[in-house]
Formats: sequence, structure tokens, C-alpha cells
Amino acid sequence: MSPFTRTARLIQTTLGLDVRCYDPTGQLSLSLNNPVVTAPHQPQLPDLTHIDQLTHYTDPWQLSYLLVPLPTGTCVVGPFTTTTLTSQVITTVLAQNHLTVSEQHQLTQLYDALPMLSPAEVTATGTVVVNLWRQPPLTPTCQTLTANPQNTSPAPLPKLGSPDTTAIDHHYQVEAALMATVRAGNTVKIVDYFRPMTAMLTLFQNRLPNQPLRSCKNMCLVSNTLNRIAARQGGVHPVYLDSISEKYALLVERQRTITGLKQLTVAMLTDYTQLVKDHATTGYSPLIKRTVDYVTLHLGHPLRVTSIATALNASSTYLSRRFKAETGQTLTRFIHTQRIQSAQTYLLNTTTSITTIALLVGFPDLASFTKQFKRLTGQTPRDYRQHPRFENAR
Repeated sequence: MSPFTRTARLIQTTLGLDVRCYDPTGQLSLSLNNPVVTAPHQPQLPDLTHIDQLTHYTDPWQLSYLLVPLPTGTCVVGPFTTTTLTSQVITTVLAQNHLTVSEQHQLTQLYDALPMLSPAEVTATGTVVVNLWRQPPLTPTCQTLTANPQNTSPAPLPKLGSPDTTAIDHHYQVEAALMATVRAGNTVKIVDYFRPMTAMLTLFQNRLPNQPLRSCKNMCLVSNTLNRIAARQGGVHPVYLDSISEKYALLVERQRTITGLKQLTVAMLTDYTQLVKDHATTGYSPLIKRTVDYVTLHLGHPLRVTSIATALNASSTYLSRRFKAETGQTLTRFIHTQRIQSAQTYLLNTTTSITTIALLVGFPDLASFTKQFKRLTGQTPRDYRQHPRFENAR
């Protein structure tokens, strides 16, 4: 193995990030991938022939890379993320990259597999990478040393204080009320639990002696599980829960500060509660639950009552009748409503053209999109973008 490859391998193994090396013309000369974090597409990089200093580059997908100039070309380390990518951020990325809402789950899984670095960690990582390339790294011999139990005094057991039963009782009361709020999808009420839940981390950070960060991580993982259970009880399909639960489990483990864990706690409560509000199907029959899930998962694709019925092994006539009886609206109107609500998010949070948004959310053309948008909201898409009325589509 050449010193060049050895250095690249050391960076990839130590940091757990992909390492790619490009020659002076910008052609790929070496690629070392970490199968755990490798993105399912080639990185979208700037012109590497003009990189003359350490550069932190973020592409249109909100994926970050470190670009390191070398005498023989450029080293690219990444991808990684630098912020918690909430559902709102992912929706914006979808619109900016001309994807439909049906691709949101796949994009979320991509982000969930990536490490998240703070600004300080990005700077430190860049410093390490630059200095490793300055000269071929030394490969030291590592000895193994294990303490002999016979020659050491037993460590004293930690002193256990008396439990604060009042605080513990309060904790479980807050926990029960919190789960009820998530289960109901009450995005207004959930704000009341931001402060007490972050305070819980401070209260329990000494559960493991001398390991406050690990104690807080354990509490966050428990909270993730409780939120997932509450959202499932609220009627959210497991496909959504699997994605968000995995996302926060990974983010918790990557976090290195208690402050960061408190911020994650707030984001977690917000995302789970919004998920229930957007996707709950409590009270519906199994067939109608599957119908709602099917529409939501394929919203950006062509949807017709006949094709949905075929996919669910049901009669289109029976499906239409049952859907109207249980939801109070026709299946076609439900599809239009879901698409319009997705479009409202794009209109408010992106500068994407209205025609593009129409195609993103599954309408075949601008005319049909505008007609349905005005029918359901009382405004044209252009009017809504300029002067939005903050009500759900009717």
C-alpha cells in the first residue's frame, strides 16, 4: 500500500467518513467508502481545480464535504451534515431539487445514515485531515496492557443517595401527559413540554456516576421510544415511525454535548407530534387506513381510484363508498386536499415556480392545480404565496 493510499485509509477509518481523491484535472483517482454512511449517489462538487485552501462545502442536498487541496490534486472528505435536518428542511430540499413528496422517506433515510458535526468539529476535522496529508503518517506499534486484579485494591462502591420520590412522581406525571399530547397530535400543547422535558435531562444526568452525557443520552433514547409508542397509538403508520425513530436514535448517539441533546429533545417532540397531526388514521377501518397510507406514500405520483383499489385488492366502487362513509369526503377530494396542503408548504418556504410545485405534488399541469387550489383554499397559488391565509385546505 502506497503512503498516499495509507494516509487516505487512515482518514477514512479514523473519521468514519468517505474519502475521495481527485487528480489536478478533477478526475477521481482514489475512492474509499464507508458502507454505513455512503450516500446513494455521487457527490455534487464544485470545480475542484480552483480549490486552493481548506473548504467546507455544502451541496444542494444539504450534504457537507471538506475539500482539502493537495500537491497532487484534492482530497474530499464526506458527506456529513452540520445541523438537525427536520421535516421542514427536508421538504425544502425536495422542492429545490425537483423531487416529489413521494421521495421524502428515501431522502430522510439518507440523512439518518450520516454523522452530524458541529462547527467546532468541522474545524477540528479539517485541521486533522490537513496535517495528516503534510507527511506520510507513522504506523506505531501498539502494546496491550491489562491491570492484574490480584495487585489492585477493590474500588469502593458508589454511595447511593435517597431517592427524591416527589421529583420521580412528577416525572412520571409529565411523561404520561406528554404521551397523551403526542398521541393527540396537539402541536399547540406540545410546546408546554419543551421546558420540563429538557429539565428532565438535567435532573437525571447523574444517574450514571461521572457520566452525565451518557445518562442524558439514555434519557433521550427512552424519550424517543415513548414518543414512537405514543405516535403509533395515535394512528401513525409504522413506515413513518421507523424512519423518525431511527433518525433520532442516530442523532442522540452522535451528539457530544448536553445542550445539543436538549435541542434534540425539542426537535423530537415537535416532529413526532406533527407526524401524528399529519398522518394519523385512528378510528378508520383497516381498509381505509391502508388507503390513506397508500395515498400519502404515493402522493407525488399519478393516483386514480381504480389503481388504488387494485393495489389494495378491493373493488373501486366499494372502496369509494367506504372512504366517503368513514372520512366524510370522496377519495378524489382527499387526494386533492393532501396535494394542496403539500403545495402550501412549498409555496411558503421555497421560491420554486408554481408550475414546478404543481408537478412536485402530483398534478398533471398548472391549470388543474390552480383550479383545485382555489376550490379548496379560496385563493390562487400566487395569491396564497403573497398573502397566505393560515388555514388548512377545506
